[in-house]
Amino acid sequence: MKAEYFPPKEDVILQNESPTDLYVLVSGAVNLVHYIDGNDQVVLDKATAVDTFGEFGVLYHVPQPFTVRTTELSQILRLNSTSLMNVLQANPGDAQIVMDNLLM
Repeated sequence: MKAEYFPPKEDVILQNESPTDLYVLVSGAVNLVHYIDGNDQVVLDKATAVDTFGEFGVLYHVPQPFTVRTTELSQILRLNSTSLMNVLQANPGDAQIVMDNLLM
């Protein structure tokens, strides 16, 4: 995992981007934004610490359904999807627990 800091109003993931990483918000806050008919619409206002995002695209191999935009200085852990899948395949017992937790 790589820890990164993002300033306010920074796009971490773009809508329709190919999935590459799973993110864990350590501190700060983000909004989930969906671009519809030329306008940004906030889907989730203020995801906060220990929330994850990007898992939908990584787990299902589909484009990201929304943009993730910081609302304040945020520390975010980034886990590469290939690394995640390698760990899950090597540990099938733990993989089910991780998958259940991510899908909650």
